[in-house]
Amino acid sequence: MVQETRAFKCRCDPRRSMTKARVATLLVLLMLLPALPAGARSVHSTADVDLLPQGVFNDATAWDLDDSVSFSTAPAQHTQAMVADDHLTFMHERPENLVAQTAWATATPTDSNASLGAPDGAYTWSTGPDIDVNGFDVSGLTNYAVRDVTLLLAIEVPGALYQDKVRISHETGGVFDLVKTWSNTGGGIDYMDGQPYRIGLDDPTNWSWSELADLTVRLDYVSEGTTDDSELRVDAVGLEIVVLTPWYGGEQATATTTTTDVEVPVLHLDMAAGTTDGLSLAACGLQATSEGTMGHWTSALIERPAEQRLGRVAYAFEGPTVNLSFEMRTVAADGSVGTWTSYDTGTLLPDVDAVHLRVSMNEGCMTRLTVDVNDPTLTLIGRIHGDVEGLLESSSRWAAYVNGVVVANEPVTTLGSFQFDLPVGHAMAEAEDHVEVRLGSVFTWDADGSASSIAVEFSEVRLSGGYSIEYDEDPVCQNVGDQHLTEDAGGIVLPLITRCTDDRTPSDDLAVTFANSAPDVADVELTEGQVVVSLVPEASGNAVITTTVMDAAGNTWTETWTVHVASLDDAPVVGEFPGTVPVEHEVETTVSIDVSDVDSTNLQATTNRSWATVDLAAGVVRLTAPTPGYVSVGVTICDDTSCTDRTLDLDVRALADLSIDNLAAPSAELEAGSIVDVVVYVRNSGAVTATLVDVRLTADGELIGTGEIPLIEPGGLGVVEFAWKVPEDGDALIRLEAEVDRSATTDERDESNNIDSLVVTVVEPEETTDDGQSAGLELSGLTVVGTTVFVLIAIVGLFAAFAPKRIRKIE
Repeated sequence: MVQETRAFKCRCDPRRSMTKARVATLLVLLMLLPALPAGARSVHSTADVDLLPQGVFNDATAWDLDDSVSFSTAPAQHTQAMVADDHLTFMHERPENLVAQTAWATATPTDSNASLGAPDGAYTWSTGPDIDVNGFDVSGLTNYAVRDVTLLLAIEVPGALYQDKVRISHETGGVFDLVKTWSNTGGGIDYMDGQPYRIGLDDPTNWSWSELADLTVRLDYVSEGTTDDSELRVDAVGLEIVVLTPWYGGEQATATTTTTDVEVPVLHLDMAAGTTDGLSLAACGLQATSEGTMGHWTSALIERPAEQRLGRVAYAFEGPTVNLSFEMRTVAADGSVGTWTSYDTGTLLPDVDAVHLRVSMNEGCMTRLTVDVNDPTLTLIGRIHGDVEGLLESSSRWAAYVNGVVVANEPVTTLGSFQFDLPVGHAMAEAEDHVEVRLGSVFTWDADGSASSIAVEFSEVRLSGGYSIEYDEDPVCQNVGDQHLTEDAGGIVLPLITRCTDDRTPSDDLAVTFANSAPDVADVELTEGQVVVSLVPEASGNAVITTTVMDAAGNTWTETWTVHVASLDDAPVVGEFPGTVPVEHEVETTVSIDVSDVDSTNLQATTNRSWATVDLAAGVVRLTAPTPGYVSVGVTICDDTSCTDRTLDLDVRALADLSIDNLAAPSAELEAGSIVDVVVYVRNSGAVTATLVDVRLTADGELIGTGEIPLIEPGGLGVVEFAWKVPEDGDALIRLEAEVDRSATTDERDESNNIDSLVVTVVEPEETTDDGQSAGLELSGLTVVGTTVFVLIAIVGLFAAFAPKRIRKIE
């Protein structure tokens, strides 16, 4: 519906406006159909937006002012719009409507007939007698107020007046009043060929119509002396009477301003979305599938913008609206919905986060459906002051338009201050990127002609509801993409942060996390802004990686990509052998070998020596070296596709094997304080001769002595004797222990058999009286010990001089 104002024209065609709106709506629908869901950006800040900053009238250039005669393009004569002193004023000032009428004399008491009527060139002349005229016909003017009376004289005095005079007077109520005298003119007077001579009479408000009707005008030529200077010629005498007459007319003035590049606080509902039952989308919009059958359309979820509120529903409809109705239900944050309730589109929606709308109709076409935000309101503050006399109240009005839609239409004749708060969401739906506000006033009068002045003054115009939402957008990064790698072939480093941007957070401050579906296949981490993909050894398969890049506000960019690790049949893994392994000649020896293969259990092992085999189950190489010296054994371990070679270096030795064959004392019981010989027998069970074999003997850990056997052949036996004085105050039991090769100077096959022990009992000595014999025996014992030591030292010296170098044991 379009509301019209009498004598105040809207310069927009409603049908054309609705057509444009329908086209714009369809274009928006077509653009929205292929749209993809937007990212989950977050709100950074919100702010109120002044949709009409020019409403304080501090900039006259912001308003386009115009005035005209009603129903015409001609400029107005008595009405204007102006922006000054922080006000917008529509000023209407009408002066008095004055009309001048001329009444010529129609009668003459002095028979001066040629002087009657309008000037026609015929005249009455006189050089002395008076010329009187009257009979001014004012019958057609008596209903109007007199504003001015002027005496018109069409006269001529051909010659100059030196002594004579011409006097003009008028008579009312028997009294003549002199109004003009000519004398000493210096030349003729001629007011017959041009305009009549004009003489303003007294204050016109003092004249009555009867006085004017009875007025007599006398024109007198006064002759002085015997000779006339000239003569008076009178063509016509009249009265020009200015009267106040009624009049009517109409004028208008407008002031228009436009705010551009703004986000209009109106949500245009997508009628292609939602659900329908008995309604369908046509070229015009939403209409009944079957004319006359009631159908329903339920909107998609209508959510309020961040930190704003939903306002009112507005619509554009073609056809009768008798059977058009609306319902509404609220939607809570948890998704639960309320019950459907009837809704009047003129009222505010509940202050909730979201609603559903349902439209029911059986005819016509819904061309547009909108929900405004924040209930946009046009506030008009001003006053009307002045004289309203003569203005027609029905057609003298002021109005306000928003986007061509009238939102206020008030009489001019209501004086005083005013303030209107007008919901204008329905009008703002007419445009999407600008707001046009037009104020205007029309003044239509039917007056008696009196002067009048009135002003419609706006001190402030506000348009609320505008808002802006500043979003923190999601980060944007270049995709990493799937990666194809090979098992055990190394990882890859991929740039990430340098390829990310964010509207607020610096790239270096973006947080990156990874979700890895198969950490046993590949490991992913961020190092210095780069994605480092490391492969798990001996692992293959697919690892699905989800990369999440988050800015300071929690907005994210995500990518899911896959690391494909191709399987590789690895060769068997064989541990390295330790250096050179010493083994004994012709003695079976085992050397540990570490073998593994993650891809195969069917392994084969071979060597290049007939006397060496590999026991994979036991994890050893079994060998019996036939020849002493240094020798290498090649070991090969193979799976189904590949082999691994290792070399076992051997030091094959023929070794001695020393052991305590026997530890002998003279008896199991020894007398305390006696000197006895303890004999140690050392056997060489090895394959080579042992030389300079050291032997050590202790008694309960105390050293008795050390000896050395110069040479022991393979299978031979060496002997060392020790003289030992049995302790006199020792324990009853003494453990004798012999150890061979304590210095480990001889390389042996077995080092564990080099110690042997013997336990003896110490008893008290028997008493004897033969001291000399005892001393002799003691001397004889010392002599034997000394002789034995001397002989041993001699043997060792000879052996050291002539024996071969000793064998050195290698660890």
